[in-house]
Amino acid sequence: MRVLIVLIFCAITAAVPSCPNIRVIVDLNLASGTWYEFQRSDNNLILNGTCTTVIFHRNDECICRMSYYDIPMSEKTLLAEIVPRRSDVFYYRFPLIDIYDQEYYIIDTNYIEYTVLMSCDQNYGIPKFVVVTRNPNPSYKTVQKIRQAFHKRRINTPNLVTINNEDCGKF
Repeated sequence: MRVLIVLIFCAITAAVPSCPNIRVIVDLNLASGTWYEFQRSDNNLILNGTCTTVIFHRNDECICRMSYYDIPMSEKTLLAEIVPRRSDVFYYRFPLIDIYDQEYYIIDTNYIEYTVLMSCDQNYGIPKFVVVTRNPNPSYKTVQKIRQAFHKRRINTPNLVTINNEDCGKF
């Protein structure tokens, strides 16, 4: 009977996915500046966002501006605060629409072209990804580097949805 209970427990534990354990120490000085959200994993679509801009100034002054549509042809802008916790972790906080804080880890960056971010709920083990780039419409070469970043970290390339950054103004 004990053996059966142990086998059932092992089967359940093996069936529950776990979050990838990837940590990259980031130089926040090199990461500072303007970034544009280029892609999100299809399981991480908070809003129908377009023209999402992330600006890292210093550890204590980081903001995110997202334009989105709540109904067709009704554009709104949402500001989020980005709260650094350590050199490899930060939170998005959306105070105006009461969306929960979401913890993100930088899993790969070259500081010049792209940064790949991951969020993962430990209870479900399902990672969510955001890709930000320095250029709102990155080159094909940069997109290839982003894909290689997932392979380098031994993560299956997720289904990524490209964010519409056409006709975005300056922040």
